[in-house]
Amino acid sequence: MITDALRVFEDLPVEAFRRVVDSSYLQQGLTYFKTHAVKNLSWSPVSRELVATIWGSRNKPYRVDLWVEEERLEHRCDCPTWEHRGQCKHCAAAAAAVYSATHMKSFESISMPDTYIGELRRQLGYVSLVEPREESFAQFVGVKSVDNSLLLTVQPTTESIVFNILGQLPGGFLTAITPILERDPSGRGWAREFSLQDVAHELPQLLSEAKQEGVAVSIEIGQARKSLKIGQGTLQPCYVLNLKADTVVAKMIGQSDTGERIEIVGALGNTYWGVTEDGTLYDLGDNSAVEYYHLFSAGDDSPRVGGLLPLSLNQFSSEATVLPFEQAWIAEGQIRFECEGAAASLIDVGADAVKLAVNMSAGPNSRSAALDFLIDVRGHRISLLPLVQDILQPLIEQRGDFFNAKSRVRVLMDTLRQYVAADVAGRQRVRKRVSGEIPEFFGPYQESIVSKIFNGLDKVLSVEQAGYQVLGIDSATAEWLRYSIPIQRLAMLIFSFFDPESRDDIRLLEKCLFSVEGDGAREAMLQRASLVTHSLNVDFKYENQSVRSAPVQVEMISKLESNRDIDWFELHPSIQCGERILTGAEWQLLVRGELLLRDENGDWIIPDLGVDQEASMHLLAEMFAKKDRPRGLKRGEHIEEAIQVSRLEMLDWLSMRRSGLKITLPPEAEHLFQSLRDFEELDAFDLPKGFNAELRAYQNEGCAWIDFLYQHRFGACLADDMGLGKTVQTIGFIAKRLQSDLAKKKGAILIVLPPSLVFNWLDEFERFAPNIIVQDCLTRGEIHEAIQTAQVILTTYDRVRVEIAAYEEHYFDIVVFDEAHCLKNVTAARTKAAARLQRRFTLCLTGTPVENNISEFYSVMSTSVPGIFGSLKHFKELFRRDPERLLGRAKPFILRRTKDKILKELPRKEEHELFLEMTPLQKEMYARTVAEVRDEVAEAFEDRPEQQAGIVALAAILRLRQVCVSPELLNKPLKQLAPKFAYMADKLEELESEGNAALVFSQFRGGLDQMEKVAKQVGVRYLRMDGNTPMAKRKKIVQEFQSENGPSFFFISLKTGGVGLNLTRANYVFHLDPWWNPAVENQASDRAHRIGQKRSVFVQRLIMKHTIEERMLELKARKAELFRQLVDEPSSQSSRSGLTRSDFEFLING
Repeated sequence: MITDALRVFEDLPVEAFRRVVDSSYLQQGLTYFKTHAVKNLSWSPVSRELVATIWGSRNKPYRVDLWVEEERLEHRCDCPTWEHRGQCKHCAAAAAAVYSATHMKSFESISMPDTYIGELRRQLGYVSLVEPREESFAQFVGVKSVDNSLLLTVQPTTESIVFNILGQLPGGFLTAITPILERDPSGRGWAREFSLQDVAHELPQLLSEAKQEGVAVSIEIGQARKSLKIGQGTLQPCYVLNLKADTVVAKMIGQSDTGERIEIVGALGNTYWGVTEDGTLYDLGDNSAVEYYHLFSAGDDSPRVGGLLPLSLNQFSSEATVLPFEQAWIAEGQIRFECEGAAASLIDVGADAVKLAVNMSAGPNSRSAALDFLIDVRGHRISLLPLVQDILQPLIEQRGDFFNAKSRVRVLMDTLRQYVAADVAGRQRVRKRVSGEIPEFFGPYQESIVSKIFNGLDKVLSVEQAGYQVLGIDSATAEWLRYSIPIQRLAMLIFSFFDPESRDDIRLLEKCLFSVEGDGAREAMLQRASLVTHSLNVDFKYENQSVRSAPVQVEMISKLESNRDIDWFELHPSIQCGERILTGAEWQLLVRGELLLRDENGDWIIPDLGVDQEASMHLLAEMFAKKDRPRGLKRGEHIEEAIQVSRLEMLDWLSMRRSGLKITLPPEAEHLFQSLRDFEELDAFDLPKGFNAELRAYQNEGCAWIDFLYQHRFGACLADDMGLGKTVQTIGFIAKRLQSDLAKKKGAILIVLPPSLVFNWLDEFERFAPNIIVQDCLTRGEIHEAIQTAQVILTTYDRVRVEIAAYEEHYFDIVVFDEAHCLKNVTAARTKAAARLQRRFTLCLTGTPVENNISEFYSVMSTSVPGIFGSLKHFKELFRRDPERLLGRAKPFILRRTKDKILKELPRKEEHELFLEMTPLQKEMYARTVAEVRDEVAEAFEDRPEQQAGIVALAAILRLRQVCVSPELLNKPLKQLAPKFAYMADKLEELESEGNAALVFSQFRGGLDQMEKVAKQVGVRYLRMDGNTPMAKRKKIVQEFQSENGPSFFFISLKTGGVGLNLTRANYVFHLDPWWNPAVENQASDRAHRIGQKRSVFVQRLIMKHTIEERMLELKARKAELFRQLVDEPSSQSSRSGLTRSDFEFLING
C-alpha cells in the first residue's frame, strides 16, 4: 500500500522523466523498454524508493533505484556504466516503465501492450474498481472478500489511514464520498484503495454515507474484525509505562469528560484517534508524549490495529535515547510511571553519573570490526545505536557519485570533524570555507551535498542546546531515570573514529562497522581509538576488556664487528614497554605497528610511542626494511635481535641522541663520532708545499671540508656553481694528501672525466701542482703502466666502462668523478661500472647534481657516498613520506656555493631572449611537421613503454627544432638566410668592430655549419669545436681562442664545449637553439662567466615566436625549480620527474 509514495511519481511531469539521462542514453534505454527489458517494479519501504529490475544485454539483471527529490527524478544503478558515468540506459528504461505505469500514457510515443503495462501496475498494487479480483486485494487484508464493504487499515511505514475496498462498491456511495477523498477513485481505470483528505473531520461523514448505502466499514483489532464506530466526546489520554520484571509494559488510558476511564488498545495511525477493543474510535486530542506509544507499536508491521508489545529494559533504554522527554508531561498528566503496577517517581541523574563509552570488537582474523557506542548511566550501559544512526543519517542518505572520489571523501570527513566540534559561529565559518575555498567541493552539486549534510547535523546538534533529556531505567534498583546525553561530544567521537574513503565504507558506517583488512590495521585502529577516547574523556574497551597505554623506552647497545675497523657496527636493541622488556619477536611487531600486549588481568596494553621514541622505531623499521632475509629462515621465524649497520647509517642513530635515545658505543667509536659532531669547527686548510695557487676563502673552506670527510672515510659531492674553481680545490686537496699519507703510493688517485676535459686537467695540474706525476689513460691497456708510475691517473667514463675488469683489480685511495652528472642515470652501463671501482674515498664534482628528476640526485649522491640512501625504491618512498629527513641526511656530504653569493666582484651576467618571426616557408614547413609528429607521439605513448615512447617523441620533436633553426638542417635549400643566421651575420660584424669576443652554441652540427657560412660571408675569423674534433687538437683550439690575438668567435656544440672549459675571453654568448634543461645551458654560458672574467657577460637566446622553442622556455623554468628545491634549497619538496607525456603534448600542441 504505497499510495502516498506513488503519488510523487504520478505528479511528476513527463519532462522530468526525459531529463533523467542524456539523450544518447535515453534512446538506448527506450530500446530496452520496447523489448520488455523491465521485468519488475516494486516499492522499497526501507529506502523509500522504487526498485526496477532490468534484464541487461549481458544476460544478467541490474537493479535501478528511483526516487523523487526537489521535483527531480533521481536514480542509481548497480551497473559499471552508472558507477563510472553517473547515468546509464537501464535508468532510462526504468524511468519509461514507471511513467507508463503511473500515468497510463505512452512515453515518447512508444505504445506498449496493455497486458505488459497492466502487469507493471499490478506489481505496484493498482487494483481494478470495475472488475475486482479477490486475489489482488487479499494480499493486503489477509481475509476473504466481503461484498459492499471497506476495511480500514494503517500503513506500517507511513502510518497513514487507508480504506481497502472489499467487493463491488455502489456507484451512489462513490459519488457521495468523492468530495472528501484525496483523489477521485473513478478517475483512473485502476486503484487499490483510497484515503480521506482530513480523517479527523471527514471520517464521520464517510461512516454516515456508508450506513445509508449499506456499505460495512470495519477495523481489525488483533485477530478479530470489529465494526467501526465513533464514540462521543474527547478523551484525555495518559501513557502509563510500567516496569514489570525485566520488561517495560505500556498502556494508554483515556479519561472522558464525565470522568470515565477507558483503556485504549492503540492509536489510529498518525491521527489523534484512539481505538478501543470493541472498535470504537475516540478523539484523543493532543499529547506530546505520543512518541513513547510508538516505541511499543513499531514492531507490528501488519495493517491491523493491535495491542502494545512489551519491550526489554535494554531495548527500551536504547530506543528512548532518540526521544526527548519533558518534565512538564508528568505535571500535565500526559505520562505516568509505575514499577510492578505501583506508582513510581522519576529520578534526575546528574552529568557526573553519565559517561560515554565505546566497546570495540574484532577477532584476529576478522575483515571488519564493530564499535558499540554506549552511555553509562549510574553503572548501567545503554546502547546509543539509534542516536548514532540519527547522527550519521545526514551523511548516509546522500545519493549520486559524490562519494566516488576517495580524495573528496577524505576531505569531507576532515571537514565534518571540524564542523561537529565547532560552536554555532564556528560552523558558519566552516560553511564559508566550503563555499569556494575547498577544491574538492567546487561546483553546485558538490556544495549542495555538503550543505545537506550540514543541515542534517545542525538538526541533531541543536537538540542538545534545547536541554535534551531522555528516559532510562536502572535495572539494579528498578528505578525510572532521566538524564542528558552529550550529543555534540558523541558526534565528535563518531566522526573521529571513522575514516571512510569510498561509498562502501560509508555504507558500513550505518552498522558501526569499519574495515581492518591489511597488516596492522586492527592495531592502528586500536591506537587511534585509545587516543580519541582519551582526549574526549570516554571510557574505551576492546573485546569488553579495559585498554590502557604504556610508554616505550628504546636503548641501543653497539658493538664493533671484528676485523672491520670502525666501518661496521652491531646494534642490539633493548626495548621496554611499561615494566616489560620486549622479546625480539615482540619488538619486531612493534616496528611494524602490529604489537598488542595483555597484562595478567587480561586487559590490553597499547605501546605508547612518544614523538622521540617513534622516530627511533621508524629508524629501526627502515633498518629492517633494508636488511635481507637470511637464507633458510622459515616462514614465521624471526631474524636475530641484532642489526648490522654501516658507519653512515650509524649517523642516523646518533642524531637520535638529541631526542633522548640512549646509545652505548665502544670508546674508539665514541671518539670518532665525537669528531663528527664538531663538524662545524673545521680547521683552516694548510696549503701544501709546491701548490702554486692562492685560494679564495670559500675555496680554502672547500678544501678543508673535502679533507675532513676524507679523514672520516665518508665521501663528498662538491656542487659549486660553474666557474667557482672546483678543479683547483680538488688539486689542492690531492696535493695535501700526496704530501702526507699517500706520499709514497703510486696509482693512488684516479680522476674520471669527459674526454674534452683531459687536456684542461693536465694544464691545471701543470699550473698549480707541477711536482705531481699525472698520466692520462685514453687507450686500452694503459692503466696497468700508469698505476706503477703515476700518482694521479686521468681517464674517461667510457674507458672505465670498457675496461672495468682491469680497473677494478686495483684499490684506489681516492676516486674523483668530474662532471659527475654523467652518472645521473642509475641504470646506465657507465654508472654501474663506476660503482665497481674499488676505492676508499669518492669525490664527485658537478655544478648540476640534478637536472631532470630526483633519481639523478640519488645516483650522484650514491656515487659520492655509497649506501647513503639504500635502494632507489626505498629512496623514492622515503622522499614522498619525509623529504626533509632524506635531504637532511645528504646535507653534510654536499657542498654548494653560488657565484651571486660568493663572488661579489665577478662582473654581472645579463640574460635575455630575442624573439624572431619565421619566414613564410618556415611557417609552412613547421605546420606540416607538427601535423606529422603529433600522431607519432600520441601513438608511441599509447602502444609502447614510456621509455621507448619518450625516445620516439624526442626524435619527432627534434624535427620541429631543426625547422626553427633553419629548414636547411632538413635539406630544404633556402634562397636567403634563415632569420637566426641573418641576425647573427649582423651581430658578428658589429661585435668584431667593437673588439668583443663571442661563443656561439648549437646542438646541431648543421647549425654550426651554417654559422661557418655566415662567418665566411661577413669575413670574420672563427674557431669551431664539436664531437668530430680530435682530442689532440681541442687543447690547441681553446688556447688559440683564449690568446689575445686569436679569432674573436668560437662556434661550439653544446655537448662538446658545454662543460669544463675556461673561455673567459668571450663576453658574449649566443644559444642558437634552446634546450629544455636550464642546467645544460647555464653550464655552457658559464664557460665565459667564471673566475678570470673582467667584463660583463651578455647571454642571448634566439627564439622563434609561436613555436616549440617558445614553449620550451616554460619547461626550462620547471627544471630550474627542481634544481633549486633539491640543491639550492634542499628543504623544499618536489618529486617531479623529467620530460613526461604531458610535457611532450605541451611542446607540440601548446
